[in-house]
Amino acid sequence: MSQPPQIPQSAPKSRILEVALQLFSEHGVAGTSLQMIADTIGVTKAAVYHQFKTKDEIVIGSTWLIFEKLLATVERGSTAPTAKAAREVVVNDLIDLAVESRGLASFLQRDPIMLRYFEEHEPFRNILASLAQFLLGGDTRQKSRVAAALIITGIGSSVMHPIVSDISDQALRKHLRLLVQNVIDGLDG
Repeated sequence: MSQPPQIPQSAPKSRILEVALQLFSEHGVAGTSLQMIADTIGVTKAAVYHQFKTKDEIVIGSTWLIFEKLLATVERGSTAPTAKAAREVVVNDLIDLAVESRGLASFLQRDPIMLRYFEEHEPFRNILASLAQFLLGGDTRQKSRVAAALIITGIGSSVMHPIVSDISDQALRKHLRLLVQNVIDGLDG
């Protein structure tokens, strides 16, 4: 699987990426300026440019933080002893990532720049394909493929919905796991 370009990490770069991701989730990519990033960190815009040549580099670098987590999920799934165990790992990791990043999930799924980036970015498509394979466990029926797509997109979409904003992370994880298991049981049964 090809991977996105890894951004060499230093403390200043990591801080810029973390702040940028937070600001992107609040204001969108287009609504976030380099000056906003610099002001939030408490440095000059020149200091930001010293670490990253362009805003696009910051966008790509900030998505690397997400890719790292998804790549770790793919790795954990690939080392699971059985297809069922791999599916469990993937489901649990996706739920944990979505719940811990509720605001980020909304941004990633709604920001037009991020949507275009993910659609055009082969490494991201490869990661989604790997996650889907773990969920499918070799089952290529249409019903199973629809269920895998429902699980992947449904987890991310449900955590950001306003009707669940008052539900604790712990309760949301519990309900998502139960509902995803119901979908999986519907395929297996």
